[in-house]
Amino acid sequence: MKILRVVLLLLAGLPALAAAAAETAPFTARELAQGYREGVVIAKPRAAQRAVADAAEAREGLRLRRRWDRLDGMRLLELPPGESPPQAEARLRATGRYEFVQRDTIRAAQAVPNDPDFASRQWPLRNDGSNNGIVGADIGATRAWDVRSEAPEIVVAVIDSGVRYDHADLAANMWTNPREIAGNNRDDDGNGYVDDVHGINAIANNGNPLDDLGHGTHVAGIVGAVGNNGLGVAGVAWKVRLMALKFLRGGTGTSAGRGATSDGIECIDYAIRHGAHIINASYGAAAGPVTQFDPAEREAILRARASGVIFVAAAGNDAANMELLAHYPASYRLENVIAVANSTARDDASISSNFGAGSVELFAPGTEIWSTWYTTATPYALRSGTSMAAPHVAGALALLRAHFPGDTYRQVINRLLRSVDPVPAFRGRVQTGGRLNLDRALRSDDHRPFNDDFAQRSRLAGNNFSVRNVSTGATTESEPAVAGLNGAASLWWEWVPTQSATVRISTAGSAFDTLLGVFSGSALDGLTPVAANDDDAGLPTSRLEFAAEAGRSYQIVVAGKNGGAGLLLLDLGAIAPNDRFASAQIITGRSSVIDSANAQASLEPDEPRVLGFTGGKSLWYRWTAPATGRFQAALRSDGFDPLLAVYTGSALNALTLVDSSDNADPRTAGTTPSTTAIVTIEARAGVTYHLQVDGKATGSTPPSNAPFTLTLNDSIWQGLAGSSVTCAPVIGPDGAVYVGSTDGVFHAFNADGSRRWPAIKLDAAQDTSAAAIGPDGTLYFGAGSTVAGNDARLFAHDSRTGEKKWEIVVGTGYSANNAVAIGADGTIYLRHEAATPSASRLFAFTDLGTSAAVRWSAPIPGSSYASAVTGRDGTIYLGSDDAATRHRFYALNPTDGSVKWSLPTDNAVYTAAAIDGAGNLYYGTLTSGRLYSATSAGASRWVYTGASLGTSSSPALSPDGATVYFAAYDGKLHAVQTADGSARWAFPLGKEARASSPAVDANGVVYIGSYDGLLYAVNPDGTLKRTWSTAGIVRSSPAISGSTLYIGSNDEGVYAFDIGAGAAGPWPQYRHNARRTGRAEVEPFTITAPPLTQTAVLTLPLTLSVTVSGRGPFSYQWLKDGTPVPGASAAAFTIPEVSAGSAGTYRVRVTGPEGTLESQPAVVTVESPVVGRLVNLSVRTAAGTGAQTLTVGFAVAGTGDKPVLLRAIGPALTGFGVEGALANPALRLFSGSSAVAENDDWGTAGGLTAVFSAAGAFALPAGSADAALLRPVPPGSYTMQIAGAGAATGIALAELYDTDATGRSRLVNVSARAHVGTGAGILIAGFTVSGNVPRPVLIRGVGPGLAPFGVAGALANPALTIYRGSAVVADNDDWGGGENLAAAFRAIGAFALPSASSRDSALLVTLTPGSYTAQLTGVNNATGVALVEIYEVP
Repeated sequence: MKILRVVLLLLAGLPALAAAAAETAPFTARELAQGYREGVVIAKPRAAQRAVADAAEAREGLRLRRRWDRLDGMRLLELPPGESPPQAEARLRATGRYEFVQRDTIRAAQAVPNDPDFASRQWPLRNDGSNNGIVGADIGATRAWDVRSEAPEIVVAVIDSGVRYDHADLAANMWTNPREIAGNNRDDDGNGYVDDVHGINAIANNGNPLDDLGHGTHVAGIVGAVGNNGLGVAGVAWKVRLMALKFLRGGTGTSAGRGATSDGIECIDYAIRHGAHIINASYGAAAGPVTQFDPAEREAILRARASGVIFVAAAGNDAANMELLAHYPASYRLENVIAVANSTARDDASISSNFGAGSVELFAPGTEIWSTWYTTATPYALRSGTSMAAPHVAGALALLRAHFPGDTYRQVINRLLRSVDPVPAFRGRVQTGGRLNLDRALRSDDHRPFNDDFAQRSRLAGNNFSVRNVSTGATTESEPAVAGLNGAASLWWEWVPTQSATVRISTAGSAFDTLLGVFSGSALDGLTPVAANDDDAGLPTSRLEFAAEAGRSYQIVVAGKNGGAGLLLLDLGAIAPNDRFASAQIITGRSSVIDSANAQASLEPDEPRVLGFTGGKSLWYRWTAPATGRFQAALRSDGFDPLLAVYTGSALNALTLVDSSDNADPRTAGTTPSTTAIVTIEARAGVTYHLQVDGKATGSTPPSNAPFTLTLNDSIWQGLAGSSVTCAPVIGPDGAVYVGSTDGVFHAFNADGSRRWPAIKLDAAQDTSAAAIGPDGTLYFGAGSTVAGNDARLFAHDSRTGEKKWEIVVGTGYSANNAVAIGADGTIYLRHEAATPSASRLFAFTDLGTSAAVRWSAPIPGSSYASAVTGRDGTIYLGSDDAATRHRFYALNPTDGSVKWSLPTDNAVYTAAAIDGAGNLYYGTLTSGRLYSATSAGASRWVYTGASLGTSSSPALSPDGATVYFAAYDGKLHAVQTADGSARWAFPLGKEARASSPAVDANGVVYIGSYDGLLYAVNPDGTLKRTWSTAGIVRSSPAISGSTLYIGSNDEGVYAFDIGAGAAGPWPQYRHNARRTGRAEVEPFTITAPPLTQTAVLTLPLTLSVTVSGRGPFSYQWLKDGTPVPGASAAAFTIPEVSAGSAGTYRVRVTGPEGTLESQPAVVTVESPVVGRLVNLSVRTAAGTGAQTLTVGFAVAGTGDKPVLLRAIGPALTGFGVEGALANPALRLFSGSSAVAENDDWGTAGGLTAVFSAAGAFALPAGSADAALLRPVPPGSYTMQIAGAGAATGIALAELYDTDATGRSRLVNVSARAHVGTGAGILIAGFTVSGNVPRPVLIRGVGPGLAPFGVAGALANPALTIYRGSAVVADNDDWGGGENLAAAFRAIGAFALPSASSRDSALLVTLTPGSYTAQLTGVNNATGVALVEIYEVP
């Protein structure tokens, strides 16, 4: 029997090995984007079906990957080939066999990038006020340890990326499986894992939970790094048992830090089975569309509750209100779940931390946390996020469970929550309104719920919230009756509404019979009843509704009827008045920001649908334009796909659409495409505009309840990135804008805001730095890795095309995320950060054209993101943050990097220096906020100490050089006299300024971004001129080019504002100039971009513009035929409606301090409007025979024959560098099923060479095997087929030319069907719009829509992108079912697409005359047959 048992175990292990291989495969890009794994689902059979489920699943082709018997047979099922998880969900639910079937969703680690300060080691345990901290803003650990410092019998399961269990500071505290013998390669305890000594790896299904990411090791060190051992750091608990459970993936790819729900459930189940007391879950829902409630994960946590396991969850790092945007697992409404938000050393809420007045329990330190790390070279590291906050609570709970062994798990939680330190900044943001205090908790003699007493009631904030609490153990004071009854175990909350509204409150989901009451008043013995309810429609829970008054305090109580107590759920929702058009909320001014939510919103009967989409939760806003000009409204939400429309009119049923938007620009190249909606309003002063905010429905399901931000600005344009823009924009001489985003993507925008070239995905961080543009247009930028690794890089790209010239690894550092400097001789300077800070260096590179060479490198120790600048003599200046060298500021020789001189500072330098006209230097320090000035020879001039906190804001100088400006963490913009360092003034910003550096225009106005989301314009005398609003914090530094200011925001936007003046002075902005070269130089007074000669069209607008460099301010005067044009005195001159009299010769006269310049002439001619038409088409893709035959369709309308030139190019493509060209293409033309004409080899007969030239087609080599024919065709539909002779395959180009574009007949649509491959095999269609006025065009990329026509192998998910040259004009992935598109299909006779949810793509765009390219690709490099169609739209 023993032998048989061994054989069976071995056999049983074989499928597990195959499953493990599948489990460890990286998540695909598709999986990450959709938020769940392919090929599997999680299901829980109904109790009556558990015995037969296995057999039924096997019959249906499902394979059992995992089964959790402790969770009532819940299982992970592998699907048959070809079946998707959504299809499997529908099929399995229909069997009635399961309680639930769901997708295997992806969770992500919750650490976020930090603002480094290595001097702040373990401030959470004892905060002495250093490094910008506040004394006592800690968890009281040093006092608590006098009571208890160890919990040697308490097991804390760290469900994460694993733990480096042999770390010198962790090894002694690792949990050891008492029934497993280490190293014998056997499953001693029979739990399914071999050698699971310290835990498991649920990804690989083995017993080795070694960390390969770092996140889990960092978390484990916070909970329980060994204390009092003279080594490294101390955990909250000096002794504790750390169980390592790995489900987050490591490495450096896109899967890093992600984990599948099924693996997480396996870890929870293991923790329950092996006696864990506490689970730390520093992870949450992955970014993407699947962030909803997960019943399988909840079921596992519910079973943990039944075993008395406390589940500590990170609240998340989306800066989101969790009352409206749930973040799982922290949002599960279970008694054993504690959600933790992230606080800073100043007792502020971290800007990235999620929060929730009812759904998050408390704050704990989570910013700049120093803890254990997973590599030998770097045993400790600094990280930030709610991931770091949660383990402080888990460690505290371990000590509490050890100190109060008689407490239930909920009583331990109550002690913790009752003992928080109340913090004003946290009131209304978490239930307790406070931050963890371990000392008070250990000394507490009370384990009642924290809001049991009226005097200790919880303060709620917002107009919608969902409270999770437990009333077990609560008492009753001398309280008023509720609904005529005296309840027991009551809990209290206070709420003050911000606006008057109808309010609904419910206790649905609570575990006991509730009594719900609302009172007014502030003292328990003086309360006045407002509303009350016992049972809601016969249910034991309660529900009520009342009219709330803004600003009035309401006291809410929930008590137990007949002594009931337990899990208490309380939901409140206020119906916003602006849910109705007639009660729209008023917006005023030129710039405004509104933070709100769509919860409780609805649709009115006559309400218009934005772009034809089904919405469901609209809100209305009303704005009267204060001035004539361009304004832009933008709508952003992380919880729903925004829809935004603007109307004029006075009644809901009589509105006139001004503009509407769905996704303003999804071409961000990020993991999660931007869904921001932006509308442009060419406003007229005094006109009232109505703004409609809504969200896309999903099928019949209305948009989710979620917060949103609506901004209104007088911006010229707004560009979008896929993530926060903390970098400083860089501006080219032609006005093009370049900037990186924090998701490792680099973006380029033309001067009008359109994309210059497609966004470049770098997989390398771009944060608080800047690129630089060389004199030849080369764009240089450094980048840090998205994870720790030795891959700091410097990139060189052609700024015109985006093409990469070269890329080079910078030293052995893991980050080169600093701004680039360019010397006068073209040398490129970039500082890198090494894994060991003392090894960091500054590198000097020479651009060799296709590569770069290191000229020299010099040691600049530390981890500062300060960047180098160069003086007029080439000297390089750079600060450091290395305490061992007293944080020196260096001057280096440009020839070899040797030190010319250095000066000590009081602490780290994170700013780039400014240099005045005399060569004097100005730089600030991170933690003290001191501003230093030194001479170019290294002599100290003065030190300004007027900032009360630190600065990372690089200084800038006034136009006359007499004042230096910088912003600080004290929330002020400081103005300092350059002569002696005395204060001129300090302007109060709304919040602190970090990284954002001032820019100063020629009139002396100072521009600076702040953490309150505003861009400030401050007059030279320190008074406020105005502000602009964004929807996120502003770390980006403004750039001034011409009279336009550019800046980024954490709302993922890049903004362009007209400020009416250029930059001027010796060092007017970050990195000196808009090209960000970091070089002290005198900008020559010259016209860099003159007005251009052009042809204008009658009745259409015309704009002429000029760009000037040099020292301003500048004045402008436009002249026509030598005569000044009245009122034309700006850098841009617009004729709103061209007439015949607009023709002439234009110049502009520019006057500045250095004299007057006059531009070269721009000759404007005027012509009558000519409506464009489609005049030719070209398609390049793979071609062959059978299914790979390249098929092009076209239609001719009108009267009379249309002469068309058709060509099939193969061999001639080799002359253009195309590899794998079709050797011998054959061309056939059909009308219906009848062949009209054909050609194999074109030859030289028939005068085709002359026709090629007249049509603008490139010449073909004489005698080549390419095919061509010229054929007049009457109106009708035609098909052109290209196949390879002899069954050959290859890349082919099909071309169709209208050789008589002025005839009475015309091409009205063209289409091409082909096999879409990857690389050179994608489907590329070129087309030309003739005429001189824009015309609407419909372009479709059809894959799934071909199925009804019997097309096999159709492309499952085609993505369509339209280019003009290298600039992206528009793109679309899934068409979405918008009524405007569906109406266009009907109007032109295009066949309908299968459904609104089909993956086909479509665009309705208005195109100016010119040549365009449509590229059709498969999402995630999929291949298949697809159809591209291009239609004229009437």
